[in-house]
Amino acid sequence: MLTLVDQKFPIARKDHHCMACDFLQESLIDVVDMFTFSQKRSVVKARKNCWEIKRGEKYTRQFLVSGDDCWSFKGITDIHLICLEYELYPEL
Repeated sequence: MLTLVDQKFPIARKDHHCMACDFLQESLIDVVDMFTFSQKRSVVKARKNCWEIKRGEKYTRQFLVSGDDCWSFKGITDIHLICLEYELYPEL
């Protein structure tokens, strides 16, 4: 069972890889027609930024635990919300 231990919304001091963009890119062709205009705008902005969290941008950082495994997640907040809404994350 996946457990969210901590969630913060810091401002990036350097560029980071967006993990939410990985899941979005895998499913983009299947779900892009269902997106609202503002969601499409967020995807275009992420693509323009090479699917990265850019310095100075607010992002989502989570610490997750599943059994004996633990990891951290960093993602663009708008893209993360799109992935949650359209259930693009795999179930663990």
